Amino acid sequence: MLRALLVLALAAGLAACAPSGPEAAPEAAGGACADAPGLMADSRFADAQAAYEACLAFSDHDWEEEAELRLRLAASLMGQEHFADALSVYDALLELIERETGDGAHPAVRRNRAMALLRLGRHEDALDDARTALMRSPRDVTAHMIAGSAQLETGDAAGAAGSFDAALALNPDSAAALSGRSAAFAALGRHDAALDDALEAVSFAPDGAGALNALCWALVKAGRAQEALPTCDAALEMRPDSGAITHSRAAALEQLGRMDEARDLYARAHELDPASREIAADYARTRRQ
Repeated sequence: MLRALLVLALAAGLAACAPSGPEAAPEAAGGACADAPGLMADSRFADAQAAYEACLAFSDHDWEEEAELRLRLAASLMGQEHFADALSVYDALLELIERETGDGAHPAVRRNRAMALLRLGRHEDALDDARTALMRSPRDVTAHMIAGSAQLETGDAAGAAGSFDAALALNPDSAAALSGRSAAFAALGRHDAALDDALEAVSFAPDGAGALNALCWALVKAGRAQEALPTCDAALEMRPDSGAITHSRAAALEQLGRMDEARDLYARAHELDPASREIAADYARTRRQ
C-alpha cells in the first residue's frame, strides 16, 4: 500500500517546486527561458527540460537566477520520473546556495530533494531532508507527507502517524494524508481507525486510485480480503502501473488462499516498484514458498 500516496505527494511537490509567473524567466537568456514555464504548466516536461537547459547555457545569469532555473530544471526531471538526474541537480543547487549564502538548508530545495530521495528508495536520507525543511517551514504540508511516507517505509508507523497528523492539521481535507495515516494505523494494528481514515479519504477523492487503495489495504490488514478485493480491482483498473496497488491486490489474494495469483502479482509489484522495502520483502518471501 505504502507508495500509492507518493504519486499524490509528487504532484504536490512539483507544483511547489518552482516559483510561478513570467518574472521568473530572465529576458537576457532568450526565448527558451520565456517558453519553459508554459511548457511546465502544460506538463510537457521533456520540452521544459530542454528549454531550461538551453536557458542555463547562457552565461549572463546572476546566482539567484541560476538557482531559480536549476530548481525549475529539477522539477521538469521529477515530472519525467528521472529521479536520479533530479537528485544531481538538487545536490548542485544546494552547493550553489551554500557557496553564495553560507546556508545549505534551504527548505524548498531540501523538501524537493527529499522527494527525489524517497522515490529512489533512500528513505532515511529523505527523512533527514524533510526534517531539515520542516525546521524552517513547519507548515509545509508536502514535507510532512514526505516524512510520513519515509517513516512508513522504515517501519516507524507511530512516527508516520504523527507526521500525517501534522499534515492533516494543516490540510484536513487531504485524501493523500488520510491515506497515509490509514496505512500507519493499519501497521499499528489500529484497524478501525485505519478504516475510518480510508473511508474519509474516499469521500474526498471517490475517483482517486490512492484513496481506493488505502481502503483496499485497510480492509486487507483487518483480515477482510473478500470485501477488499473489489476495491483493489477498482484501484488497479485506474492505475495498472502502480506497484503499491498491485501489492495490495496480491496481499488480498494471498489472504484468500489464491497463492499462485498472489505470487505473480508480488513479482509484478516488485518489478514496478523495486524501491519499496515492504514490496521487496513480500516478493522475496513468496518466491521461497
